[in-house]
Amino acid sequence: MKTPIAAALLLFAAGAVQAGDAHVCRSDAQSIDKVKSLTDNTVFTCGEQLKGTLPQLAKLGWQIVQIVQQTEDPAV
Repeated sequence: MKTPIAAALLLFAAGAVQAGDAHVCRSDAQSIDKVKSLTDNTVFTCGEQLKGTLPQLAKLGWQIVQIVQQTEDPAV
């Protein structure tokens, strides 16, 4: 009976060690009437201590899962 419990605890601990951080990142607001494409130079801020372009964040080991256009204009 001790073996299955020990194995379950080891699997739980291994899963906890592999869990990573996740952040919501934002770029600076842009005027809605100006079409500006996303580039490798677009800087994203992901919390207080993480900031960079997509290539820089990828080099740090972050995985980009989705990019969505968002408006901050309440009239839209």
